[in-house]
Amino acid sequence: MTLLDRFFPDTPDSSAKLWLTSAIVWGVIGMTFGVFMATQFMFPDITRGVPWLSFSRIRPSHVNTVVMSWVSMASIGACFYMLPRLVKTPLFSERLGTMTGWLWNVFAALIPLTLLNGYSEGREWAELIAPMDWFMLILLVLSAVNVFMTVARRTEPQLYVSVWYWMGSFIGMSMVWIVGNRTFVPLDGLNDAITNWFYAHDVLGLWITTMGIGIIYFLLPKLTVGKKGEPGNPIFSHKLSLIGFWGNFAFYTGIGAHHIIQAPVPEWLKAFAIGSSVLMSIPVYSASANFFLSTQGRWDNLAWNLPLRFMTFGWIMYALASFQGSLQAVRSINWYQHFTGIVSAHAHLAMLGGFSMVLFAAIYYTVPRLYKVEWYSKKLVVVHFWTFSVGFIMFFITWTTMGFIQAASWNMGINVQQTVPFLKPFLMVRWMAATVMIFGVYIFAYNAVQTVRSARRQEVSRGSSVAPALSPAAADD
Repeated sequence: MTLLDRFFPDTPDSSAKLWLTSAIVWGVIGMTFGVFMATQFMFPDITRGVPWLSFSRIRPSHVNTVVMSWVSMASIGACFYMLPRLVKTPLFSERLGTMTGWLWNVFAALIPLTLLNGYSEGREWAELIAPMDWFMLILLVLSAVNVFMTVARRTEPQLYVSVWYWMGSFIGMSMVWIVGNRTFVPLDGLNDAITNWFYAHDVLGLWITTMGIGIIYFLLPKLTVGKKGEPGNPIFSHKLSLIGFWGNFAFYTGIGAHHIIQAPVPEWLKAFAIGSSVLMSIPVYSASANFFLSTQGRWDNLAWNLPLRFMTFGWIMYALASFQGSLQAVRSINWYQHFTGIVSAHAHLAMLGGFSMVLFAAIYYTVPRLYKVEWYSKKLVVVHFWTFSVGFIMFFITWTTMGFIQAASWNMGINVQQTVPFLKPFLMVRWMAATVMIFGVYIFAYNAVQTVRSARRQEVSRGSSVAPALSPAAADD
């Protein structure tokens, strides 16, 4: 085997393997940053005198690692596995996919390396410095080439809705990345704030959300297969799925300014952002209704189908987050709760409770099919689900309650110094909940490592000339 074949293989699904295993590593790192931040709220002097571990550097490292390394790499890895199955043609270039995957890993390593050392543009969610902005744009284009060329060479004439979502995601994210980063569109003052929030919100809406919904639409017919081999449920309504697709791209692009309603930005922009936020209920609930109705008659699968359990929890949290987001954009509600913990809890409802759970489901479904083995321990999968889901619910409720205390106190004229002592018990519970969640993530990573090691041991024992025997759960689709 040549060095080229070892690091940039051209074998089927080699790209998906690299992207998904890398995503697991970065997910552990990014979420550990988050727990470390929660610890700093409890013990603020723990990093005194260590500037690269200060909260102001850990926080952007946490956000950017979770968004650009964990969520993005897991989404692209799932897409590289699922897309060829839907269009019935191999990925355009596995070698291009693995090369891009290694380069994305370099980019992911540079995120904490630069931010922890203070190299930052100081813009929320867009802290990365100019060379990294160019680096990411190149990686997006290379990944998009692989996706679009695969679709162009398809043998399946009809494009399933997941393919629509994934293609739209790469177009949307490229546009958002160029417009939202100061490297490409240098603006100052309020104009910079407007484009910053266009970027910060649309990374979620035109990238994370759309990639995740495409994954859900792929998984639903697979995960509703009966335990005795009955065929899975088809998507309830193709029309509803397209309403969700076009509605998401029509309304999401304008909602970022609802984060700066209290700022002196143009009133028409505020009104447009609020209106778009309310109208987002159309694509969200058309998709949610489609998910719910597509699972009808197979809810008993939740008892034994663990990826379905993760995915169902995820899309329910996504629906709740979207409902909450539309409400929070309304002026009176926004005025009351905007500068409180409610907003941060809401962001985690979508990112952590929603699409991270969907990506866990995708990995639990995909890895056995990629490596031709069962998961090392199904009991650990169950432990992961309950620690993460229960920990998250505790985490979200505690943070939201803390936010309401802040909002009520400030509304009554109580100053911040008087309010903070009342928040300490909630900060403690939030820290405990985060610890429970990260325990589940470590179990997930351990299970994945052991599964891959088991696959490699079996591969060595079989020998490269012997075709592997697939178990029913590991059979390809």
